[in-house]
Amino acid sequence: MKKTLSLVLAIIYLSACSLFMPANQKLTIQSNMPDAVIEINGSMVGKGSVTTKVSKKKNVQVYVSKPGYEPYDNYISSGISATGVLDIIGTVLIFFPVVGLFSGGAYKLDTNNLQVYLEKK
Repeated sequence: MKKTLSLVLAIIYLSACSLFMPANQKLTIQSNMPDAVIEINGSMVGKGSVTTKVSKKKNVQVYVSKPGYEPYDNYISSGISATGVLDIIGTVLIFFPVVGLFSGGAYKLDTNNLQVYLEKK
């Protein structure tokens, strides 16, 4: 009985591994202009060069601007991570891993380092 319970708990623990992964990802944005304003999802986070943590579960909007220069406006996409894929496979075998797919640990951003070059108007 103890062995069976230990086996079941081990399967549950290992199969929903996204629950144990961080929900945020480090994102670094560097601009060629040291005084360019950097915004993430509509909030100013700094100037010139910024490293911050963002949610892996949602797309991230990056906007970099400086007067007299063309602004940079782009999205970094969020997608399923390898850990999330393992949760999907585990869900087919046993239902519990589906819980991990609701956490940020099942996702990843397409990039974690962005170089932005602003051009004069």
